[in-house]
Amino acid sequence: MLSFSQKLYLGFSTVIALLVLVGGTAYFALNNASTGFNEYRSLARASNAVGEIQANMLMTRTKEKDFILTGLNSDNKCDTANQV
Repeated sequence: MLSFSQKLYLGFSTVIALLVLVGGTAYFALNNASTGFNEYRSLARASNAVGEIQANMLMTRTKEKDFILTGLNSDNKCDTANQV
């Protein structure tokens, strides 16, 4: 049979051990979440860059089509330069 002080030490030791276990698990989980977020962030930035390139290519094709159909340059900067 354990004495009262031994039971008390055993109880506190168990609580401290569980606290260390939960703390370690939380630390590693947050570290993995941070790594995953950083990977997601880099993928999101790459996707945004690709979307911007795609939008620029679409605008270029639209301007090319307009130029072929009308023969006029619809870019305002170039129109004012040609008129001067």
